[in-house]
Amino acid sequence: MNYIFFYFLFIFLSTNLYAANLVPEEMIGTNRVEFAPMKVQDRLEGCSLTFNNIVRDQVYQNGAYVYVGGYISIYKNPKGVVFGIKVGTKNLEDSQPKKPNFAYLQTVTATTSKIKPEIFDIDGDGFKLFIYQFDDEIIKIYEEMLEFNKATIGFNRKSGGLDLMVPVDLTVKDVVIEDKKIKKIYSPEMVLEFSNCSIQIFEEALTASPSDTPKN
Repeated sequence: MNYIFFYFLFIFLSTNLYAANLVPEEMIGTNRVEFAPMKVQDRLEGCSLTFNNIVRDQVYQNGAYVYVGGYISIYKNPKGVVFGIKVGTKNLEDSQPKKPNFAYLQTVTATTSKIKPEIFDIDGDGFKLFIYQFDDEIIKIYEEMLEFNKATIGFNRKSGGLDLMVPVDLTVKDVVIEDKKIKKIYSPEMVLEFSNCSIQIFEEALTASPSDTPKN
């Protein structure tokens, strides 16, 4: 088995294969999800699930192939434990990063779309970061994401523009070639690792001494 997602992505960004509709159908959708602890000086400060998707943008670009990636995270900040999503896009046609105007995450019954986030532009790489305080809606999103192993990223490219919806399958570990066929490898381990890491973050927040409690 050869791990090929980033190989294919490199090829797509370096050529015009997309124009001839040569992006394999098996590559459309989620291609990799990875759990990553967020550490500062080897101290656990948060947990993240990074995702990589290829989609066809039928809303703004007449079906052109677009890379959509980023992460879903919880982590400590001066206001306590927060929930964050980082979303970025890159056109496979010209490999140019393009930040979304606005992005949100939704699960089966909950969404961040109506919650006002803190928004941070990340210069140079086509990403925006959206940070939310935990409330009942965010708790529901967190719980449903772990229960159903999936979420959907919605974003638009201009104020008032239509949303492009990107389903993220949190069980896709990688894409491989096996018996000369492209195949996705599925596993629950990334979500389980994220869940265990999150529990540690919440427990540390609950047991923090007064002197450790972040000040607003």
